[in-house]
Amino acid sequence: MDPIEIELTDLEAALADGWSVLDVRSAAERVAIPVPVDSHWIPLPQLLSGLADPGPGRWLVLCAHGQRSLYGAAVLRQLGHADATSLRGGLAGLGFGD
Repeated sequence: MDPIEIELTDLEAALADGWSVLDVRSAAERVAIPVPVDSHWIPLPQLLSGLADPGPGRWLVLCAHGQRSLYGAAVLRQLGHADATSLRGGLAGLGFGD
């Protein structure tokens, strides 16, 4: 099982390493600061409600600063996604956004 939170410097490298990116930000945040790689999108409230599941995979969950993604990764683990992991610092930690 992967740790619940990891630091990365390059999302492209994460994809090459077998991660799928799950963005839990709002629609407005996605428009303002797009994810610079191919990603899936489930806003955190929808994920928490149980109305959406990203499906099987090794999910790297991200948000703007890393708090919502950590919560989202924990919820996914409770739902059986043992390798769901949050990107520490979010997109801001990678230099995107504020």
